[in-house]
Amino acid sequence: MEEDQLDIEDHPGYKFRPTTSLNYNPANPGEFIQIGEYHFEIVDLKGHTPGIVGFYEREHEILFCGDHILGKITPNITFWGFQYGDMLGTYFKSLDLVYNMDIKHLFPSHRHLVDNHRERIKELYQHHAKRLEEARYILRKLGRSTVRTVTKELQWDIKSKSWDDFPDSQKWFAAGEAHAHLEHLRALGELNVEEENGLLYYSIKD
Repeated sequence: MEEDQLDIEDHPGYKFRPTTSLNYNPANPGEFIQIGEYHFEIVDLKGHTPGIVGFYEREHEILFCGDHILGKITPNITFWGFQYGDMLGTYFKSLDLVYNMDIKHLFPSHRHLVDNHRERIKELYQHHAKRLEEARYILRKLGRSTVRTVTKELQWDIKSKSWDDFPDSQKWFAAGEAHAHLEHLRALGELNVEEENGLLYYSIKD
């Protein structure tokens, strides 16, 4: 992203990060939290971020899911580094987990409530299927390409005339999401990746 003169200090996740240590008790999947009559199970929902968890109350059919599922907008599924593997594939597994839960009340971390979690999950799958097909098409058309090149060619639901008009924060989000989709296609065995002069180049396997 050097071509866009982006600095990591402008990334919202870095810019608004905590600057002091937080005093908290870690919540681990499989543990429970009792609040009055509610018995919440901590469930692993990693995908949107590597360590995201949800709070599921089986008897009352309630799930607090953070950014795992959002209404009307799609959670940003980004590339966190090769040490985390295929994050989009991980996200799909977490979606499957929630799809099979009985949920009357789904509480995302912000924006709109979700009335029907299974319908929303189907919509999220459709969104990512479309994005993956777009990435395949771009690589077939352009051949060996960097993440930035693919990102610029993808269709984004943002009020900007061109890539140059994207706010810097959105460039970070878009590139991270494009990279996650390319890595998912690579995990499926569809792409090759090569490093050259510090840049990654993706291409369709012959």
